Amino acid sequence: MRLRWWVVLGLLMAGLGGAGLWWTVTRVWPDPVTELTLLGLAAITLCGLTIPVSAYLNHRFARPGWQKHDPRRLLRQGAWVGLLGALYGWLKKEDALNWTIAAVIAGVFALLEVFFLTRDQA
Repeated sequence: MRLRWWVVLGLLMAGLGGAGLWWTVTRVWPDPVTELTLLGLAAITLCGLTIPVSAYLNHRFARPGWQKHDPRRLLRQGAWVGLLGALYGWLKKEDALNWTIAAVIAGVFALLEVFFLTRDQA
């Protein structure tokens, strides 16, 4: 898929996720099941917002031909950020988030992405 389509897909995901967040907060907030809905919609929105940024950074800094070697890189990087945001939100809801835990979790996700980026280069 071309980079242009990834950007369109990311913006579409961000728009739909943001609209879902708005609808959930304004229409069905008192329902206790909405906590998981909000975390899921936040993950989708963050994933969608990350894909265009990731597309630009990979286009600018990655080696030529990266899209043929790793066609789902942009979706994976967006999913990492979405999962990280949802995990932070859940930990904050449980009152278990602090700077140390946030840094360790972000470091683990960064190391996982570094592993995926360097495994085919060896």
